[in-house]
Amino acid sequence: MKNKLLYLHIGMHKTGSTSIQKSLYNSRDTLLLNGINYLNCNSSNHSTSFVSLFRKEPEKYHMNIQKGINTKEKVNIYNQTLRRKIIDEFEKNQSDIFIISGEDLTYFTYEEVRNLYNFLKNYFECIKVIAYVREPISFIDSETQQRILGGVTFKELENNPALPHYKFRFEKYFKYFGRNDVKLFLFDRNKLYKQNVVYDFLYNIGANRDVLENIKCKNTNSSFSKDTIYFIEKLNRLYPLYVDNKLNNLRGNLNRDLLREAERENECEKFTAPRTFNNSDLEYLNQDIDYVNQFLDIEEKVPNIKSIKNTIHETCRLNDEYLIKLINVLNLKVQERDEKVKQLKTRLREEQLKDNNS
Repeated sequence: MKNKLLYLHIGMHKTGSTSIQKSLYNSRDTLLLNGINYLNCNSSNHSTSFVSLFRKEPEKYHMNIQKGINTKEKVNIYNQTLRRKIIDEFEKNQSDIFIISGEDLTYFTYEEVRNLYNFLKNYFECIKVIAYVREPISFIDSETQQRILGGVTFKELENNPALPHYKFRFEKYFKYFGRNDVKLFLFDRNKLYKQNVVYDFLYNIGANRDVLENIKCKNTNSSFSKDTIYFIEKLNRLYPLYVDNKLNNLRGNLNRDLLREAERENECEKFTAPRTFNNSDLEYLNQDIDYVNQFLDIEEKVPNIKSIKNTIHETCRLNDEYLIKLINVLNLKVQERDEKVKQLKTRLREEQLKDNNS
């Protein structure tokens, strides 16, 4: 017997998807009591599971690479277990509403979306797709930052800028899931229910008052300053994040919490992406806006862009004061670690002496 209703949330990127995912995952008990089942599978972000299952070359997916699942053989073994786990979750579901959420699903090809649809329709009577749309300029700033955090350099972004590509993301979902079953909403905090994307998502799927009042709402903010992004971009050039489809051992593990501490110790300027758009880029952006506006409510249209002031970043110039603060934070953490190790060794020696004397 098929489940009644699936809501498939597909982002888009930089529209609060992580907040939705973590809030719903952390509130699964509340949701289940109210007839809503948020898929429990490996991660709150279901991109990691469904991209692995349906992407043509999942061994090249960055999340799989980070787990060491970077060959076809390893992926096949991993995906067999993963598919069975997801099907088990579908088959044991007792809730009227089921939710899957993954923003990386908007990167799927037409073939991959078709395969995803054919898989899901075996288990659900009705599938509704939901996505939020962010206006281009703020999206470009946020997505550029995200890509640099993911290992990309400014040079690579010149050839593949972080544009929203609305038509690329959504057209294939309209084709396979149906125009009436794909709903787009504008990501504008002033227009969101309670000015919060988590509440807005739940409101749009018809969650009751008990859910809205008891949800463990988790707001995430991954924004870093210009100095931090410049530092990471420089690191990306010197020590690429991935080498030969593996994590670069020379890179080390960059703890983002330490970067945030360095920012708190220093007054930092907000990051904005470099702008090198020509007339054809501007024409493409406006055509893309016209496309997505067909599917947004009248009061939620994305405004067209009349002009863009181009800017170029001097990517080699890092803020000396920021670097000094970052080094100080790192040194402090090393000292704290060394002190903990020293205390642990002392305690172990004392316990060993007690055992020898007893």
